[in-house]
Amino acid sequence: MKRKLAAVVMTLVLLLGLPFRAFAEETTQPTQTAQTTETQPEETQPEETQPEETQPIEIRETISISIAEDLVALGENCSLDTWSLDKRVVLEADISLRGVDFEPIATFGGIFEGNGHVISDLNLTGDFAPAGLFGIVQSTGRIRNLTVEGTVEPGGEGSNAGGIVGENYGRLENCAFSGSVTGKRNTGGIAGSNYGTLNGCSAEGKLTGSDRTGGIAGYNDGKIISCKNAMSINTESVDPTIDVTELDLNFNLDLGRKADLHVSDAASDTGGIAGYSSGTIAASGNTGTIGYPHIGYNLGGIAGRNCGFIENCENSGSLMGRKDVGGIVGQIEPHVQTLLSQDYLETLSKQFESLGNLVSRAGSNGAASGGNIQSSIQTLTGYQSSARSAIDDLVESAKNQEFNQDALSSLGDSIHGMVNAGGGLERSVGNGVSTLTDDVSAISGQIQSISKTFALATEDAKKDTVTDISAVDLSDIADGRVAGCTNNGTVEADLNVGGITGTMGLESSVDPEDDRPSGSLTQRRRYELKAIVDDCENVGIVTAKRSYAGGICGRMELGLITDSRGYGRISSENGDYVGGIAGLTGGTVRDSFAKCTLSGNNYVGGVVGSGIQEDASGDSSTVTGCYSMVEVTEYKQFVGAVSGGNAGVFTNNYFVSDTLAGINRVSYASVAEPVTYEKMQRLQSLPQSLRELTLRFVADGKTVKSQSFHYGDSFDDSVFPDIPQKEGCYARWDTRELNDLRFDTVVTADYLPYITSLNAQEKRSDGRPVFFVQGQFQERDAIDAERGASIDFHKEGLTQQEQWTITIPADGLESHTIRFLPSQENTQLYVLKNGNWMKVHPETMGTYLCFEAVGAQVELTAAVPMASGRTQLLLIAAGLVVLAVLALCTIRIKRSRKKNVPEPTPDGKKPRKRGRKRKIIAAVLIATALVLAVIAFFFIKEPVEDLGQKLQVYDILKTYVDQDQQHMSLTVQAQIENKNADFTADIATTQAGTKQVSVITENGRCLYYCDSVVYLESGAAFKLNAAAPDYSQLAPQLLSLCQSAQVEPVDGVYTVTVDGEQAMALAKLLLPSVQNWLPQTGRLTVDVITREDALTQIRFTGAGNLADSVKTPFSVTATVDVLPVEKVSIPSQVNTQLLFGSTAPTEVYSDQLIQLIQAWADLETTNPLGAQVTLSADLGSLSIEESFQYYAWKTETATVSAVEKDDKTMKEYTDKLKVDFSFMSYVPFLFISAKTGQRVDKMFPLINEVAANSRLRIPTGRLNDLLSYATARVQPPSDKGKRLKIYYMTQASTQPPTFVCFCNSAELFHFSYQRYLENQIRETYNLTGTPIRLLIRERGD
Repeated sequence: MKRKLAAVVMTLVLLLGLPFRAFAEETTQPTQTAQTTETQPEETQPEETQPEETQPIEIRETISISIAEDLVALGENCSLDTWSLDKRVVLEADISLRGVDFEPIATFGGIFEGNGHVISDLNLTGDFAPAGLFGIVQSTGRIRNLTVEGTVEPGGEGSNAGGIVGENYGRLENCAFSGSVTGKRNTGGIAGSNYGTLNGCSAEGKLTGSDRTGGIAGYNDGKIISCKNAMSINTESVDPTIDVTELDLNFNLDLGRKADLHVSDAASDTGGIAGYSSGTIAASGNTGTIGYPHIGYNLGGIAGRNCGFIENCENSGSLMGRKDVGGIVGQIEPHVQTLLSQDYLETLSKQFESLGNLVSRAGSNGAASGGNIQSSIQTLTGYQSSARSAIDDLVESAKNQEFNQDALSSLGDSIHGMVNAGGGLERSVGNGVSTLTDDVSAISGQIQSISKTFALATEDAKKDTVTDISAVDLSDIADGRVAGCTNNGTVEADLNVGGITGTMGLESSVDPEDDRPSGSLTQRRRYELKAIVDDCENVGIVTAKRSYAGGICGRMELGLITDSRGYGRISSENGDYVGGIAGLTGGTVRDSFAKCTLSGNNYVGGVVGSGIQEDASGDSSTVTGCYSMVEVTEYKQFVGAVSGGNAGVFTNNYFVSDTLAGINRVSYASVAEPVTYEKMQRLQSLPQSLRELTLRFVADGKTVKSQSFHYGDSFDDSVFPDIPQKEGCYARWDTRELNDLRFDTVVTADYLPYITSLNAQEKRSDGRPVFFVQGQFQERDAIDAERGASIDFHKEGLTQQEQWTITIPADGLESHTIRFLPSQENTQLYVLKNGNWMKVHPETMGTYLCFEAVGAQVELTAAVPMASGRTQLLLIAAGLVVLAVLALCTIRIKRSRKKNVPEPTPDGKKPRKRGRKRKIIAAVLIATALVLAVIAFFFIKEPVEDLGQKLQVYDILKTYVDQDQQHMSLTVQAQIENKNADFTADIATTQAGTKQVSVITENGRCLYYCDSVVYLESGAAFKLNAAAPDYSQLAPQLLSLCQSAQVEPVDGVYTVTVDGEQAMALAKLLLPSVQNWLPQTGRLTVDVITREDALTQIRFTGAGNLADSVKTPFSVTATVDVLPVEKVSIPSQVNTQLLFGSTAPTEVYSDQLIQLIQAWADLETTNPLGAQVTLSADLGSLSIEESFQYYAWKTETATVSAVEKDDKTMKEYTDKLKVDFSFMSYVPFLFISAKTGQRVDKMFPLINEVAANSRLRIPTGRLNDLLSYATARVQPPSDKGKRLKIYYMTQASTQPPTFVCFCNSAELFHFSYQRYLENQIRETYNLTGTPIRLLIRERGD
């Protein structure tokens, strides 16, 4: 007994000692902590929500993370779901994952303390689902104070992708993500799907998804509190299968089903906070841009689709989409519980059984097929199995009259997946083995039958016995409710557009174009319906391309809108149903206020566009207790201050308006009754915005001045503020009359580009203005030019030609550039400064003289040198001759007087000499005549000779041009800067019927010109493009210039000097590649070489500088050799078009087409020819793939061909393609194999990528950020001290992306700088495979 007692005592001692030993061991390990229990404190819950249950978390171990390898190790350990439950992970430093092979932390249930540190360079592109830094955060998991930066773009299924967590069941606090997230279903900036709590989280960057995409969470069935989103969501087209031009923008009022529109893959359920929410979103906000024009369903600033609770949220971002788009929620979907009938469940069960048999048979027949077919069949089998399991669960629930939401959702998701998998199987099989093709066709038909049955079953369950309890006990309702929310952003879509919600109604999971599909079978159904908008406000602009636009809701099929306020501008561009609260209502609108500007076609109302008339079930719309003060700027029919249409029930609605009646041109007492503004002010519940009227002055989108006023006030000009200056523009207010104002008024500043050049009214004899003045002028400005000056002009050696006084309108500039057109050559200009005439040294711009002048008034004198040279010698000679004659006459007379002194007459008088005066006069006249004859000889000799020379060369050219058939050879040698641009062309003219046809053969390609139309050898006709000129017009154009040009003949060579614009017209024919950069005027020397008065050759020479910013030098020498006439044959296709073609071509013979034709022509004439040839054939079970090198040599008698097989030349061939297609450097290259299927799977993704890139639309704000960076990096070019200024850039269209740059001078916008901007755009945005068009516009164009 003693031994037994001792044993018991020893055992107790040992047992008591174990805890102390364990305690001692714990204290010796510094990396572990004593066992603790953490209790999560309750968060402050918004009203209407239940506090989260606290869960004790036992922390047994703390793990420090300080480098990337630690994080990778954590991920490896977390592959087991229980490993992290008792762990606390502490991030000790910022971590970069660049170059690290990191995979998502699969599942985490402990505590992760970020401590404000950043995990950067996250890059998840593998096949992960769920995907994020954490794959799954368990219900016990906590992530705190963590920032993640990087890219999440999982492959494969692409579901549940988030910047931080794929699926969250726990709690994330004060976490942030910055970067890009791309997925398919359930894609979010923070979490792909949220079933727990997200508190104080934020996201920024870019987010792309196709179904359930949200800036914070793609799908929310938990709580999102105090979160902020700044991500741009689906701002690029995410559905490359949709052709925007084929979209039907109309919508049937009877809710009929849309047909023949394939939109099943279009983006849907997109929101700034959550894509789809059945949980709670509170105190959250969005500032990001959401959506893409005309594409996407259920888009909202907070949630794309909601059947949960949204409270106290605000949206300031812009939204665009196709249908059901709202500032807060795209579609409020009521909380629905549906019990499918037993009949439908049995039908679905049989249909799935048949589908299973078809899939099994296809699997057997396709066992030997490629991997893609087998993969598609396996995917389809998986969805079919899931659907069968869901049906079994629904059948069991139906027996007990129970609702099974999980099984119903699983069935819907499985059917949706089968539709996509069936399409993938069809694409994989293509036109393969007939047996397998028949199987796939049968599978597709069965899937369509299942989809139709499921749609009928779910919709029939929602018919007839719908119970709308929206109007009772609002405080007890937390599902399908939006309360206390505000929208400040712009909302644009085609259909169903609202400031708060686009639609309040039922959603079709099969066809997003339809909200309530038709169905006629009678089945049992039971569900409750809740949809409420309470105490919400919209101040943003709401625009519908077609119908249904409302300040609160666009299309309200059911539910309740109460205590809400609609402000801003609500419009439909080409549709009906526009209302200050709801465009169309089938529910109840009560105690709401509207103060907005409305416009549309039919049914435009201050509160609602129209209601719905009572139907067989007794349901109708109700509008009660509402007030409106609206302005309708445009409508066609059915307009009212309360409602445009009469349908529905209206009670106790009041309005203020001097122009509108209550309902459809009629007001009703106590129904839609007008009241005075003063009476409405006495209403205690009237919002402050209706108690005051505001006059705002807005410039460039910003309010310059705001002033309150009373109903009926007027204002004079003193109220107008100064308009802020904007570079390159002048501004004016769009109205100056502010009288009897009775509504909020906005006066907007119109910014107009300055007129950079004004011309005077005075013109020369050829119609050209005498003056141009460059500056910054406005529309009504004019140049005043008067002849004369205040001070006479006297300068030795100069003769005053004309004087002008120019008055320049004030434009804020001290100096201006004046262009003056002199009336003759060698004109010198003098400007009056400080009472003195000062000579200016102008630059030459064509025939104009350009100079800078200071001041608003400029006095100008144009003077020419006095006569000099031969003219002076002639005048001196003439004077000397006259003097000599007079001197001789005088001497002769004096001598004769001395010799012949007459004897006195008998009467003592001197004898009278007769005829002496006559002789003197005759001598003077003869001398004068001689002088005039000499002068006339010298002055008339040259013009007569010059005229004769001009007639000679004119007759020679005219004789040649008048020939019916001509044959010439043109050789052009041009040098632009240091680059040569040489080419030759063979020119011939002939007759086709009565039409003159020019045949130009250049570099192996043959073109036919007639009546400004160019024809290819195939008969295709195009408008003539200056880039491919008709060279046969060189001789006719030269002929038209001969009469006015200077001609100098030397031994059968007539040198014709052509000046001015006429010279450049010839130069444009010779240099088509730089014709836009040639100066307006210049000089060209043309040698017309003849032999025996017949034309043999024409030689053109010229040089100068291009009119670009750097004044690129150029020179050109061209020779036209006249050849013997040969018979010219015209292809039959061209001849047919010439003789019988009646339709003028619309397409232009573009530069791209020229390059393509030239490439083919070069290939045809290449000798020897070498090519890489790939021969592919697919004959069902037989496929052929051959790759070889082909060579060809042309001899005088035959063509020798050789083949060399080579399957290792892909890189060399790619390099060659890049050289040959250097003008299309943006085009990707892809090599595929029909034999092995190699890279075939990359073909359609590449095609889709290129198609999506061609539809890429870049926001104007981002374009101008890029422009600012580009111009700061490389300064725009300048010329003569004037620098190119690019004011802004915007995208005008897509397919291809077309950008418009507005600048101060298109001439300064050198093509090299255009290429630089294009390269900058391509470096920033993915535009692979698509060309870019860059259009240059001067302000005012």
